[in-house]
Amino acid sequence: MSLTVFSFIVFCLATFANCMPISCPCTTKNTTVTSYCENSASNRQCWGDYDIRTNYYDDEAPFRTGVTRTYWLEVTNTTTLAPDGIHRQMITFNNTFPGPTIWANWGDEIEVHVTNKLQDNGTSVHWHGVRQLDTCEQDGVPGVTQMPIPPTGFYTYKFFCSQYGSSWYHSHFSLQYAEGAVGPLTVYGPTSADYDEDLGPLIISDWRHETAFSDMALLSHSGNHSLQTAVNILLNGTNTYNATETGCVTGHHHNVTVEQGKTYKMGLVGALTENAVYFSMDGHKFTIVSNDYVPVEPVEVDHVYIGIGQRYDIIFEASGEIENYWIRAQPAAVGQCAFNKNIWNSNAVLRYAGAPDVDPRTSPVQYLNATETADGPGEYLQTCQEDFLPAGERFTPMLALNVSAPSFDDFLFAQVGFHWNSSDHTASQLFFVEKHEDVRKSPNASDPAALLNIDHTESDEHSLIVNFNEPTLLNVMENKYNAPNTNVYYLPQQRDEWVYFVVQSQIGIHHPIHLHGHDFFVLGQLEDQFEARHVPLLNLTNPMRRDVAMLPAGGSLVLAWKTDNPDAWIMHCHIAWHVGHGFGLQFVELEDEMKSKFTTVTDQNSLWTQNANARSKWCMHDLVDQDDSGV
Repeated sequence: MSLTVFSFIVFCLATFANCMPISCPCTTKNTTVTSYCENSASNRQCWGDYDIRTNYYDDEAPFRTGVTRTYWLEVTNTTTLAPDGIHRQMITFNNTFPGPTIWANWGDEIEVHVTNKLQDNGTSVHWHGVRQLDTCEQDGVPGVTQMPIPPTGFYTYKFFCSQYGSSWYHSHFSLQYAEGAVGPLTVYGPTSADYDEDLGPLIISDWRHETAFSDMALLSHSGNHSLQTAVNILLNGTNTYNATETGCVTGHHHNVTVEQGKTYKMGLVGALTENAVYFSMDGHKFTIVSNDYVPVEPVEVDHVYIGIGQRYDIIFEASGEIENYWIRAQPAAVGQCAFNKNIWNSNAVLRYAGAPDVDPRTSPVQYLNATETADGPGEYLQTCQEDFLPAGERFTPMLALNVSAPSFDDFLFAQVGFHWNSSDHTASQLFFVEKHEDVRKSPNASDPAALLNIDHTESDEHSLIVNFNEPTLLNVMENKYNAPNTNVYYLPQQRDEWVYFVVQSQIGIHHPIHLHGHDFFVLGQLEDQFEARHVPLLNLTNPMRRDVAMLPAGGSLVLAWKTDNPDAWIMHCHIAWHVGHGFGLQFVELEDEMKSKFTTVTDQNSLWTQNANARSKWCMHDLVDQDDSGV
């Protein structure tokens, strides 16, 4: 691709920014610790005038640094990459996979200029896990917070880094992220345990050699197409591939080089589409210090379950012999949370400095299914849940926050059904959300079979399909109606009210549930449907907080959060096929505040509106069929 002088300079600046060393944070003098402390190898809980127990949900944000980190991204069709040695068409950021690392320090702002170089499709970029306090229009969800960026279009995202840890950014337009449109997003801040060096993010992706779009189109228009099985797991964009039809091994393993005796931090990022994984490092235990963007009390483990969209920061000591060891991201196929043809070679190499340049010969952790008994050393059940911690341990957030006790009548419910809508095959409608203020009103509560009728659609249930040309945010600003199939819940108008929400299903599949705009409190993960008898058993004392949690197969996920962030926020299953088939819903939060704060949406001179106008103009000539939910 030829570059103009200007674009070449821009590219160089962006590359330079990605390679800049981590600097100490700029801070104001509103302190939460008794004195300034330097973040160092012997005191990682410090962060200048703040520390790991500073309340990062504070709306006043005294830890703002005034620093803006600027990046440039181009979304492109790419045909030159072969992540596991097999070339295929991809959609990427800046023709790389994963995309360029975007990083900042806690309290910085990030500004990203995005150009859509795709020929036939819109795009958008979502900053996974970023709270977007009062910047909902930067969340990057087409049909919810913006219109897609049209081909040749340009859009700038700018947001505040109120939290810290490891995450990722990805296109939220249809299945583009399944085609490679992902990249690491790291915000540096304090850590609950000490370490010598930060190895950065390890992006874990499941991979296919055929495009996801071709699969979705066939399923959308037929209703009986079988989706392709993933063929590989990639670690930081690479792995080997053993082609059974030829016997040829292509590609290479990602290498992580360490020095014996040093302690390292690494960010595990589940940038996955369908396959959850169990992560381990042969011969090495490690300490979890955060889940998603929430620092936790250190807890030592020898494996971790990573659901789609979930992240963990870990610390480990290079305490082994000077050898090579397998790093494993094994698809959770035993627990039925992954479908992958490469179960046993989803590996990278932990290479000690001075070790020979040969493949490891180390042995893995052994995983068993739920019907077996784990009674031997190194044997563990694959349950597809966040229950892999040692007995008596749980994820305990460093910033301790409690939840007010609810009654059963305080809960809102989403009952998820699973069947094909035989009346409309123009778009994928397989998962349906039935909204209830009280689960006892559910017509299916006493008839589980009704949810499995493959051609039965209840009048009060809807499969999520967004309207690219009428985003929910715009409809709210203009007092317009949101269609039933946008699955909108209107939350209480009062600020700082508790929302108690249950997602439940009688489908025998585990689902990773992601909420935009909030860390939710996980009050319970039940193996059956939520009832009044469960309320006294909920965990209300500093429960686990995160933005992706597992809905157990056939069970319920019980959540809570406060109305403190005005917007239209989407909640969805993060299995790409599932949200594409309609497994999603929205919350309109603090509607009156939205109308007073987000005036850029209706300002004809704003970039938001300019993008909307460009999208509308493009649609007049090049409208492409929407085969799925749009997100």
